[in-house]
Amino acid sequence: MLSKAGFEDIEVTVHDDRIVIGAEHVADFAAIAVELARFAGLLEDADEKALAQALAAIEQGLRARLEDGQVLLSRSILLVSAKA
Repeated sequence: MLSKAGFEDIEVTVHDDRIVIGAEHVADFAAIAVELARFAGLLEDADEKALAQALAAIEQGLRARLEDGQVLLSRSILLVSAKA
């Protein structure tokens, strides 16, 4: 797609790392996850009850992964660079 748009020297680099969330930040992280889901349109029609249920489910899921006072999550992104 980028080459058809006139870009050259296209490079894609995979970046993998881990996120460590302390037990004291799980609730904040869950709240951010709900807001990101709303922003992405995944919860755009959700009422307050559904949002509260989503928040509780995310927080519960994170707390289930607590080990030694922290949650370890993996993430991966593709970094794309090109010249116009």
